[in-house]
Amino acid sequence: MRPTGRRPGASILWASSLLVLGCCITGSQAAEGHYSVVGAKLLRPNSEYHVSVTNQDVQEPITFRLAIAEDEKVVEQQQITLNTGETRLVPFTIGDIPDGSYKLVAEGLSGLTFKNETNLQYQQKSFSVFVQTDKSIYKPGDTVRFRVLVLDPNTKPLAKASSIEVYINDGKGNRIKQWKNGTLVKGVFESMLTLSAAPVLGAWSINLDVLGTKHTKTFEVDEYVLPKFEVTIESPGITTFKDGKVKIIVRSKYTYGKPVKGEATVSVMPEFRFHYVQPDAKGVVTRKVIPIDGKGSVEFDLREEVQLQGDYARNIVFEAVVEEELTGRKQNATTKVMIYDRRYKMELVKSDDNYKPGLPYTAWLKVSHQDDSPVQDQTNPVEVQQSTYMGQPIKTNYTLDGNGMAKLVIDTDVNGSFINLQAYYLGQEFYLNGISKADSDVDSYIRARVVTELPTVNEDVVVEVAATVPMKSFTYQLLGRGDVLLSNTVAVPETKIHTFKFRASFAMVPRAKLVVFYIAANGDMVSDSKVITFDSELPNFMKVTLSKEQTKPGQDVEITVSTNPDSYVGLLGVDQSVLLLKSGNDITKDQVFSELEKYEERSYAFYRRKKRYVWRSYGEHRDFESVGAFVLSNANDPPPRRFYTFQQSVVLGLEGTIITSPRPAPVLTSSKPATASTAVERVRTVFPETWLWEVDQEGFSGEKTLQKKVPDTITSWIITGFSVNPVYGLGLTQRPRKLNVFLPFFVSTNLPYSVKRGEVVAIPIVVFNYMADDLTATVVLENNEQEFEFADVENEIIDTSKVELSREKRLAVPANSGKSVSFMVKPKKLGHITIKVQATSDVAGDAVERQLLVEPEGLPQYVNKAMFLDLRATPEVTKTFELEIPRNAVPDSTRIEVAVIGDVLGSTIQNLDSLIRMPYGCGEQNMLNFVPNIVVLDYLKATNKLTANIEGKAKKFMEAGYQRELSYKHKDGSFSAFGENDKSGSTWLTAFVARSFKQAASHITVDESVIDKSLEWLSDHQAPNGSFPEVGVVSHKDMQGGSGSGVALTAYTLIAFLENYNLVNKYKNTINKAIDYVYRNTESLDDTYALALAAYALQLADHSSKAVILAKLDAKASTDSDTKWWHKPIPEADAKNPWYGRPNSVNVEMSAYGMLTFIEAGLDTDALPIMKWLIGQRNDKGGFQSTQDTVVGLQALAKLAAKISSSNNDVTIAVNYATDMEKRMSVNTENGMILQKFELPSATRNIELKATGSGFAVVQLSYKYNMNVTGEWPRFVLDPQVNANTNPDHLHLSVCTSFVPSGGQNVSNMAVMEVSFPSGFTADSDTLPSLENTPYIKKVETKDGDTTVVLYFDSLDQRELCPTVSAFRTHKVAKQKPAPVVIYDYYDNSRIARQFYDGPKASLCDICEQEDCSDACSIKSQKQRSPAEQNATTTWGNMIVNGGQKFNVSFLTVLLSSVVLRMVQ
Repeated sequence: MRPTGRRPGASILWASSLLVLGCCITGSQAAEGHYSVVGAKLLRPNSEYHVSVTNQDVQEPITFRLAIAEDEKVVEQQQITLNTGETRLVPFTIGDIPDGSYKLVAEGLSGLTFKNETNLQYQQKSFSVFVQTDKSIYKPGDTVRFRVLVLDPNTKPLAKASSIEVYINDGKGNRIKQWKNGTLVKGVFESMLTLSAAPVLGAWSINLDVLGTKHTKTFEVDEYVLPKFEVTIESPGITTFKDGKVKIIVRSKYTYGKPVKGEATVSVMPEFRFHYVQPDAKGVVTRKVIPIDGKGSVEFDLREEVQLQGDYARNIVFEAVVEEELTGRKQNATTKVMIYDRRYKMELVKSDDNYKPGLPYTAWLKVSHQDDSPVQDQTNPVEVQQSTYMGQPIKTNYTLDGNGMAKLVIDTDVNGSFINLQAYYLGQEFYLNGISKADSDVDSYIRARVVTELPTVNEDVVVEVAATVPMKSFTYQLLGRGDVLLSNTVAVPETKIHTFKFRASFAMVPRAKLVVFYIAANGDMVSDSKVITFDSELPNFMKVTLSKEQTKPGQDVEITVSTNPDSYVGLLGVDQSVLLLKSGNDITKDQVFSELEKYEERSYAFYRRKKRYVWRSYGEHRDFESVGAFVLSNANDPPPRRFYTFQQSVVLGLEGTIITSPRPAPVLTSSKPATASTAVERVRTVFPETWLWEVDQEGFSGEKTLQKKVPDTITSWIITGFSVNPVYGLGLTQRPRKLNVFLPFFVSTNLPYSVKRGEVVAIPIVVFNYMADDLTATVVLENNEQEFEFADVENEIIDTSKVELSREKRLAVPANSGKSVSFMVKPKKLGHITIKVQATSDVAGDAVERQLLVEPEGLPQYVNKAMFLDLRATPEVTKTFELEIPRNAVPDSTRIEVAVIGDVLGSTIQNLDSLIRMPYGCGEQNMLNFVPNIVVLDYLKATNKLTANIEGKAKKFMEAGYQRELSYKHKDGSFSAFGENDKSGSTWLTAFVARSFKQAASHITVDESVIDKSLEWLSDHQAPNGSFPEVGVVSHKDMQGGSGSGVALTAYTLIAFLENYNLVNKYKNTINKAIDYVYRNTESLDDTYALALAAYALQLADHSSKAVILAKLDAKASTDSDTKWWHKPIPEADAKNPWYGRPNSVNVEMSAYGMLTFIEAGLDTDALPIMKWLIGQRNDKGGFQSTQDTVVGLQALAKLAAKISSSNNDVTIAVNYATDMEKRMSVNTENGMILQKFELPSATRNIELKATGSGFAVVQLSYKYNMNVTGEWPRFVLDPQVNANTNPDHLHLSVCTSFVPSGGQNVSNMAVMEVSFPSGFTADSDTLPSLENTPYIKKVETKDGDTTVVLYFDSLDQRELCPTVSAFRTHKVAKQKPAPVVIYDYYDNSRIARQFYDGPKASLCDICEQEDCSDACSIKSQKQRSPAEQNATTTWGNMIVNGGQKFNVSFLTVLLSSVVLRMVQ
């Protein structure tokens, strides 16, 4: 046979070589015999490759030489000798060969002389990679856990790979973290990544580089709430147009299996498959609301309600939204229901795609209902008509068996190339798929049929071979995963039918391809091919068993893992609620088998190297081509096919359908729960989403039992596992194990984020009873610590309090249901108080404990006074502090604290996650999560104080900040405050990011291309004069504009280029132009802020004018005894503004740049007074007021602190705060990094401090107090107004604001408004997107459990803006205190305003329930208001009036009642 795969254009050469070959064969003694060489067309590196060689009928032994070559270079060769009728499999060991043009050359050296060859196709794939994550979807702040498995084609650890490269990209393609040499342990690499609190949302990817090949696994990062229950929709039976109606059943159950009671809204809509359908037709056709108690049903009329026209089959879409009765939580589901035109369907199940004339052909007729259930009708026959184009129809009647099937007798000895089949049943006609005649190369036929019904690994598979003429012998090859696995020649003297068998192995899983052939007397090759699908498991086994299938929260469960010894075992246990949300995280059997099938496919690289289409002037044996094999032989060539064909193997799907009896469904067992004890065993507090992420990689003996404490979530845990063994390969759990964590009787509570002191809150409690009988529960709210008092309606009028350690209520809870109850409490203690609830009955009990935050009314004001105590040159230092607390501060809100530490950055290191109190929701402010950590790590390394704990904490914050910052990146490489929401990138922020990312690169993974692209964008936007103008929004006017005329921003951007030293040569031109601009514009510069930045930039650039500029800056400094600083001039109109006496962000920034300049110039002694001043400006957390001042201030402090750091500190500090009241603290080398704190009495107003010893220390006095009055000296107009459409359950608040100009400044910097809601109210999240789309609002976010809305403005001027925010009542709170609204300039904290407003008022009568309301409340207040009553309430103003009238009546009623009560007593 001619070699296959020959290059086009070689036909003349081939013709001449054929003549030569023909002469050789004719001249040999074995000229009348044949040989064959069969192998896979694919050649893979690092693999075993086998070739089947057969001496078909040559009488003398043939000596074969086989070689695999690249061009003329032999890669490997083998030589064998075969006798007549002998077949042998010749192995080749293929090493790490590169991509190239390979061929197999077969030569007959003796017995039969020939030379033949064929091209082989290089396939890169020689191993498989699987990635497992603990979840498919993550929330911001979650930890992503993942495992990578690198396995060979037999699923064993890949011996050649010892390490891999792994990196994770975010939803925008930025590289977040990488592992350059991830070590594989038994083929497995495991690691994790913690997401930031605000990462880029979307599809993230785990990217792998294994031996030069790339692999990817994606997961989702999104903000979500886990569903507590699931909803499913089904339509029972089959619906046809004749039925007239469609019935829908909605089912809803909690994740722990119990039914949900509530209301279901069922909507129906048409299904639209094409984008060109009119938008107005896509809406809901109709909807109905039905009650549901685990199950509910509803019917829709197809013509009138669903509005279906015509009788053609089509889908309609149903959506059900179930609202839980007790909590109002909602969950939805969608399904499609097919409306059919007929009740039955019929299909032809073929044993082969084609029939071969003269050979038996088996087909089955399957009659089923539209839901695939079989039609069991042994009375009515099915008439089948067989016909061809030329012949007469043949009609046959069949009776269906119990499975709705009938075996058809097909006459294959027909004249034609297609057999057409039609069937008739119950008066309806069904057109069946016909059967085509096999396209054969010769006149004879052979058919292979797999006799074994369910081929299984390690068992024999029987194959029947039938031919139209008697055979002397036949040869078969079996291919699996792109290689020849078995080969043999079977002698069958003059027989038409013969069976043979072979032993199945895992190498054949999931499917193998069989080719059978013989060479006829005339030299024709007669063949057939078959795909054999195996029902099998993986080679290793992995069994996970649980000691119990249902348990209670917090109990221990034994998990037993069984597998082969010396395996790497990985366990995963995930809350079923997570899988309801999104699955696809785990490694499954289907995924593994799908991956194994890819070994049969060609590499895409082949198409890049070869021409896609090839004209073949010769034929090719179809059956070999169909199984991905070549055959070299001296048998006759098949006739040529006159068409273009793809140069690729045809990878067939499943060719036959084997009919088997359906597998039994898994048996579901249920165990009756043991009788519960009435004692409350424990309080539930642990609620993770991933429970198990266990690994055992060393010395696994074959079986191990783990004892694990079950989390407190009432749900079902889905547990799976895998096992990788060097000998046996991969094993997976056959089916996930399910552990139901359930309490048949449990209690839950839902608390508000916080309440204010003096308010009364109703603590809502729900008791669930899933036992068989109704129960009477005793619900107890404990108050052992006396952190609150129980509130009564009577006490609202006559304020008396009594000591109660607990209060209880009795509650009748029906079986399989839940009931709610509430307790009214009035917190007495500030801070977190404990709410502990117990519910007990005669047979069961449960308890939960939650923390409720109690805050003082008003807004907290923070003051921090710090001092650097320098005892290096003097033995004693004294200092007096005076506390300035306004007389109208909220009583009992004052907190005073003194702290001492022996390190300049000590308090900063302690508070890396909370350096400032402002929100940081924009791109520049987010850098606060990033840069201080770099500063701290560099400082601690320089002073040899770095510990593993601090390093881990800092890197974690850096990685989170890095992730979040990338969400503000534009596609062009620039960054801006609000990312893609801004029209363009910001010069200032892009420079900031480029500078900071470079500083971080030595500590965490930073994508260098991000930095380079940022600098490239900056370079492209440099002005011809060398300056860097701000092309984005101006948020920080001193930096981006101001009186510096661009010098400040140009100097700032220049610093970013200079600090990216590895790219200095690339941007040399840009840098030189910027230096020249800064120098030329500094001589006449009067703006101190710009001058400070210019001085530092010129120092870094080592410019010749650096000393002159530094002297000019020094001349503008202010001094006071031992401190030095720079400040902005205060406008005359603001001379009495008290805010200017507070630490100011801009002053800190310019002073920090001045300090950095002195340090860079080597003038450390001159920098010390600046350091002392900067320390005094810090807040109690170790940061400053805003972002830029904190970042540059800490950089300056760290640089000098590293130089003056000493290990010989020994300082004693005495603090006198009242007569004869003294507190002493010592700072030495052992406790130098420990922040020592103690609290002073709230009445303290003066403090005397005395320090003695040697070395230095930092002491700070921090105090806070609350103010509930309008802020003094407001620089913004602020007017919050409750809108008229507000009601007790829904708040609409309009806040009008504008900037108050002063000193020639008419526009603010970036402004931030924080709107807090009254206790019990939560932001209406549905209204936030529309608020964010308002043109003047750049970003909207919430904080403090959605009880505060934060609005960001690019800037504000004198024009009034009035955003409206909405909230709804989620908790019942009475006697609410006024809620604050504050607005401030982010970069100038002297510009601020605050106001308070009252929301909808509520009395105890409005929040009490049942017996708590007593006679003191009117009848109406006891009832829950209906929607009609709500609509009847016209305006909020009317409600206030009516409420006032009611209050007068209530007051009188209560007063009389209390008098009567006292008389009775």
